[in-house]
Amino acid sequence: MWAVVESNAEKHAVSLLRYIFSNSERSAKLYPCHGDESTRVPFADYSVTFPEQTSNSWFLVFREVFLVPSDMLVVPKVYSPVPACLLHVINNDTGKEVPMIFQRVEPHVYKQNQGGYTFVAEARSRDAPVPGGRWRIRLIGSRDGLPVLSREAPLSNFSVKEFRDYYIPNDKDLICRFSVRVTADHVSTIQIQTSKPDVYIRLAVLDRESEVASSTGKGCAVIPVFRFSSSSDMPPDRVREAGPERLRRQSGRGQIDRRPQGGGAEGSTSQQPAEILSHKYVIQARVLHKSWALDDSQKAFALALKDAGQERHKRYADPSAAATFPRSFRSHAPAAGFALPSEMSVEKQEDPVRPVSVDTQSTDSQKSATPKSNRKAKEREKEKSAAKLGSRPETQSLDASKPQWTLRVVCDQSDADWAEVRKDTERADEIRAMQRAWEAAEPGRAIKATQARLQFINKHLRGASSDEPVDGEEPEVTVAAEEGVDTAAQPPGPDVPSSPVAQTDQPRPAIHIPMDFTPFIRKCKAEPSLKDDSMAEEQRREKAEKIQGFRLIRDTILEHRKQELLSRTELKKQQLELYEGLQVALDQRRRSILQAREVYWQRLLEAELRKEEAESVREAARQAELEKNTPQSQVTNRKQPKSAGKKK
Repeated sequence: MWAVVESNAEKHAVSLLRYIFSNSERSAKLYPCHGDESTRVPFADYSVTFPEQTSNSWFLVFREVFLVPSDMLVVPKVYSPVPACLLHVINNDTGKEVPMIFQRVEPHVYKQNQGGYTFVAEARSRDAPVPGGRWRIRLIGSRDGLPVLSREAPLSNFSVKEFRDYYIPNDKDLICRFSVRVTADHVSTIQIQTSKPDVYIRLAVLDRESEVASSTGKGCAVIPVFRFSSSSDMPPDRVREAGPERLRRQSGRGQIDRRPQGGGAEGSTSQQPAEILSHKYVIQARVLHKSWALDDSQKAFALALKDAGQERHKRYADPSAAATFPRSFRSHAPAAGFALPSEMSVEKQEDPVRPVSVDTQSTDSQKSATPKSNRKAKEREKEKSAAKLGSRPETQSLDASKPQWTLRVVCDQSDADWAEVRKDTERADEIRAMQRAWEAAEPGRAIKATQARLQFINKHLRGASSDEPVDGEEPEVTVAAEEGVDTAAQPPGPDVPSSPVAQTDQPRPAIHIPMDFTPFIRKCKAEPSLKDDSMAEEQRREKAEKIQGFRLIRDTILEHRKQELLSRTELKKQQLELYEGLQVALDQRRRSILQAREVYWQRLLEAELRKEEAESVREAARQAELEKNTPQSQVTNRKQPKSAGKKK
């Protein structure tokens, strides 16, 4: 051991001295240099480079994990050539962010933990582009043993998955919703930005529709760090919690509970681990407080996008898709002629404006439900329909004057292939598979549902428009159904065509359904009665009594307030009199004390004068006694020299 110490004696000596200073105050005082340790400030610098950035862009500069060996006070200081640079520090064990003061991380006591602390630096370029440069962070601590990097050197290469699209208002205030498929554990930073800077946004990460991370911002929102876990590392307690919640959520959304009918709790949970153990991450952004309002031109543009993106072709039954859907759904299929509700009648819609992604994702999962034989034909049909609807290329930039959003998912360059981000179409896929399975189980079901829907629309459309149809005729309808219109389980009538509804590319006509106002009509009597003069006089008398009662209550309240004002004024006078009496008593007490002091001072002066007088009397008596006792010859001798001198 001594040989190891001698090999680096200076280092171990300094370490020993610091140990003594921090653990024994009595021993520390024996060393003259013990005061130097409290004024010493250690620091460590870490720097990375960032490439050139375009104007009005957001980018990630730094993201590293620092391990804290012991509890200590640390202050991070950032040196950046980009003015709009923000540092986040997140505790990896708790997921909480270190508090900030004026957009800067406050001095904080970093406690030792298992996962360390993640330092994330984000930056934004403004109107002018930002040239490439070097970014530096300095960790200033109270003593040695500063936080250290979890790896050898910080990395500055990140993979950015960017998605952009126009904003289309909806009932749920959703901006976007993307599903994330993870093959291995990795850490990502998620950011969303809107073209309107004063929009309140809530960005959240959902795991099986349960919120696990969220952030709220104005104009933009950032989740600095989120760890996407693979499906195999979900803890058992999370599995137990997710199981019942998952089943309740499915039942609430209209899905069928697939638990066995005869088994108990053990039997129901034994068949679910295969479904429960996997994570299902969804990145979701919502508008808060209805803060993204569009003007007339923007609303017209959003409506045009919505109409262009909606699929107008009839639903074709795909028998091959029935095998891919659970058998329990096919067994619970309702009777023929029953049309699906508005949520379940949604078909897959090819968006005319597709988001731009830096890392393009494969679409194998979307093609899996379609046989290879007719997949190419359907893809060609989709391409033709997209061309007709005027879809823009994927590389085409968005119009800056239109409402739009940008979503970015940033991970390390080495982890770019570990996550797949795409639009969340799981619910729509389930609905399409259910419809195809029902159609395969009962051919012609879609046609019967269309006929029932047409009959319902024709029934409510009669008399709604100004041009009423002639008796015996039905108004011509060229659309299958409007979104949000309930369907009726009625058999097709003779006036309903037996063929599918003709499809056109023209805009869908607005259907005006007469509204039933009876629930909003207030009924006072079981039978209506005619209002005559006596009833009107009775109502006027009741109203006058109510007004008189209200005035009486008002006068009483005003009188009560007046009395309270008088009582408060009297209380103020009493308080002033009390304070004046206290002041007079204080002055009298002070005056008596001063008088007693003056009397005492006069006594002292008189005693001093008497003492001086007595002293002067004694001095005079002593002088007289001395003159009396002095011999006469001595007095004569003293006087002779003076007389002789005068004679001379």
